[in-house]
Amino acid sequence: MPGPLAYMQLDANYEHALSKAKKANPKKDIKHLRYFADPRADIKAANNQVWSRFVRDFTYCVDNFRSVFVDTATELLDVRKLGEFGRTTQIMQMFYGGFYADLRFLVKYATDHDANVLFVHRMKKEYVNDTWKGDYELEGWRGVIYEAPIYLEHTRDDEDGTYLTTVKECSQDAMLIGTTLSSADDDNDFAGLATRVFPDTDRSDWED
Repeated sequence: MPGPLAYMQLDANYEHALSKAKKANPKKDIKHLRYFADPRADIKAANNQVWSRFVRDFTYCVDNFRSVFVDTATELLDVRKLGEFGRTTQIMQMFYGGFYADLRFLVKYATDHDANVLFVHRMKKEYVNDTWKGDYELEGWRGVIYEAPIYLEHTRDDEDGTYLTTVKECSQDAMLIGTTLSSADDDNDFAGLATRVFPDTDRSDWED
């Protein structure tokens, strides 16, 4: 993603990716913001503080950075749940409306501004009658598929190590749905995707 970039990190396994990004483009301005709740404190109060700080920082970053990377929205939803209930499971469905409204606010705030904002989600195995058929499903806020202007899925071919990006939804151009970018073509990056979504631009518009 083009810089300056705000990297809003909740995921635990981030060191390698962040280090690689800085080495790949040492001139890129990357602001690393880290979020975690102290488990030794009151779990609800600690996560409420993390959520409040995240929302404050998010609106600032969207206003002041060219790109914002949220890693991951799956864990951000857990923070929101823990802040209200002190747990992530056994929450009645009637309460999820408040969680999702808060997450929709983040997406709508992003789409009302000029920053490139990426909400990363984890994937989990999808079971049918307690049997895994080999498919995966989004873990966390599934509504982001319909709220965000574009929804992508990243996969890896275990045989040759090729990374693939597939467009699953795209309100900008529905004809792009099903398009797959491959690392084998050296085009599976942000600029490669952006020039397809906005064909009147070229790679230089999306690179530092």
